[in-house]
Amino acid sequence: MARKVSIQDILVPLALSYGVGLALVSITNIIASALGEKFLVYKPQSTTQVLSPLTLGEVLGTSLFVVVLAFIVTNISLFLGRSRIYVLVLGITLFAYEADKPFVATTNWNTCIWLAVLHVALAAPIFYGIVKYVPKQNKV
Repeated sequence: MARKVSIQDILVPLALSYGVGLALVSITNIIASALGEKFLVYKPQSTTQVLSPLTLGEVLGTSLFVVVLAFIVTNISLFLGRSRIYVLVLGITLFAYEADKPFVATTNWNTCIWLAVLHVALAAPIFYGIVKYVPKQNKV
């Protein structure tokens, strides 16, 4: 059976929602920095337990990885009968898995809250794009 919707049909709206997510992450990070947030976190790749500043580049690099992963999963899901549910389940699982990371990355509550806001700022437009543009069923 042929697919009703191909990735080309939803590429622009999904790219826009992913772009909005990346922009919101950048704007949120800039606002937090302007308000005095230093984003001092324990980095997982560090061998010492020292608080290091989290840069905008690192935040955007991680965000871009999530965006690419979401795009790949969305494209693969269009070959399945219930496209949207597969993408949403994986997205919600990844979001829930990452939800505790802001609270273990630092001991400063302000930083925890700003990191959680960054997570939501990236996830909200992506979930909106998936719900709005990925079909519930994609088989004829």
